[in-house]
Amino acid sequence: MTGESYVRPPVGKVINRGEPLIVAEKTLTAEAKAGHLLAIDGNDYRAKKSDGTKMPAGWLSYEHTDLKFRPVDLDGTFAAGDVVAVVAGGGFEVYAFVTGKAETGSAIALGALLYDNGDGTLTASAPEDSLPVARALESMTVAAAVTARIAVRSLI
Repeated sequence: MTGESYVRPPVGKVINRGEPLIVAEKTLTAEAKAGHLLAIDGNDYRAKKSDGTKMPAGWLSYEHTDLKFRPVDLDGTFAAGDVVAVVAGGGFEVYAFVTGKAETGSAIALGALLYDNGDGTLTASAPEDSLPVARALESMTVAAAVTARIAVRSLI
């Protein structure tokens, strides 16, 4: 993975710049990490890692989540039932996840539109009938089936 950027990764947080809307939601997904896209489950209105079936509601924020529900570090996973901060509103910078295409990897250009990959991460390939959720703030090459952090401007 290589990249060029004018964005410095934030230390201990995933929101780099801007003032997002913040909503506290109980999470259904145990393997969610800070920076993952979250959707709201239609059955019980709880947050879950986006699975690509509906438009994501926002991003899982480490620094806006209450200390008692945060993992030890930024790369730790949240437990099912944790009350987490979902940030949304667009126009702010997020240090999110992007996954390279399974066979070839992905080359992401500065300014490229990014889409929900169906697993809480982003992809440069537009899945059918999907809208972009972020714009890349750095260029990066991601190896096949590898997940990496990338600075993006949220569009949701």
